[in-house]
Amino acid sequence: MVMMLTSTLYAQLTLEECQQLARENYPAIRQYELVEQSSDFTLANAATGYLPQISISGYGIWHSDIIKSQNIPLDMKNTLGVASVMVNQSIYDGGTIAANRQMARAQADVEQRQTDITLYDIRDRIQQLYFGILLIDERVKQNHLLQGDLGISKSSVESLMKAGMANQSDIDAIQVQLIKAKQQESSLQTQRRTYLSMLGIFISKELDENTSLTVPVEDSVLNRENNRPELRLFEAQSLLADAQRKQIDSRLMPKVGAFGLGMLNTGIGDLMKKEVFAAGLSLSWNIGALYTRKNDLRQINIRKQQIDANRETFLLNTRLQTVNEEGNLKDLRNQVTQDNEIIRLSEQIRLATQKKVEGGTETVNELLRTINAVSEARQQQALHQIQLLQESYKLKHTLGN
Repeated sequence: MVMMLTSTLYAQLTLEECQQLARENYPAIRQYELVEQSSDFTLANAATGYLPQISISGYGIWHSDIIKSQNIPLDMKNTLGVASVMVNQSIYDGGTIAANRQMARAQADVEQRQTDITLYDIRDRIQQLYFGILLIDERVKQNHLLQGDLGISKSSVESLMKAGMANQSDIDAIQVQLIKAKQQESSLQTQRRTYLSMLGIFISKELDENTSLTVPVEDSVLNRENNRPELRLFEAQSLLADAQRKQIDSRLMPKVGAFGLGMLNTGIGDLMKKEVFAAGLSLSWNIGALYTRKNDLRQINIRKQQIDANRETFLLNTRLQTVNEEGNLKDLRNQVTQDNEIIRLSEQIRLATQKKVEGGTETVNELLRTINAVSEARQQQALHQIQLLQESYKLKHTLGN
């Protein structure tokens, strides 16, 4: 008994919890770590340009002729070996290394923002499932009320039949409606289990029919500022284009370095050994980048214009969607208010019809019609209330809040 109570309490979920769990368990979240690791490796590789670059080389020469000047015996072959060590240290690289590091950071930021959008879209999918389950719950609740009304009417008609004021066909008509209501309840419960199963996959939890979802509260104070992750992606893409421009500029700058060279010549015996050391400065200036600079800059400018155009298009579509959703919210609030009056009037009609049936002046079929009218009015109100909540959260999602 204690275990069942614990399970029931644990199965109480909120929309915010489901969204957080879905974010933590969705495969795309792993991209953050991968992007960060990749960025670290790229930055580390770029930073190695500041370190001295060491190269070691060597070669050997075999002579078939005898070097007579050294009085080497005629029966010996002659060899000469050379080994060298070159050390290069960058002094001024024209900003190439800094530009490469900036490029790596900018590229990693773009990839992270793209992952942000993927994960943000999961929120909307969770909301659709969550409110779908809440709507089913409301329909099940209204279905139970309908079955209760039909049960009361059946008992009343059974009493009338005993008094000779009704017949078996009247009871059969009510029973048909009861069976239909139970069929609908069974179908709703099947849909609920399916939705819960899908939600469970997203949040990586086993959900069963005992799982209950908390009805969220409509946020009356809505932040109108647009905080969508797409805007941060556009900004990251623009910064990446700026980094690419700096990388192009760095290619035209001269580069200054220092070098040290050590060489050792080795031959047979001590006569051929000789050590040589040298040091100095190097200057290089590759003007080949001038040939493509104009086209490269033109491509970057076009890319930035495309980013700006995409941003403006996104903001326009968001504004249009916001206006539409605000209109839907206003309409749904009016409908919920009208639903209350429709239910009140339908209840009065049902009660009046019930009395007429009991007085023998109205048929059972007319009573069933009024009972169904009340049930339909209640279901419409439940639908509009859930839609009102869903639309308010949809508007929050549209604005990134």
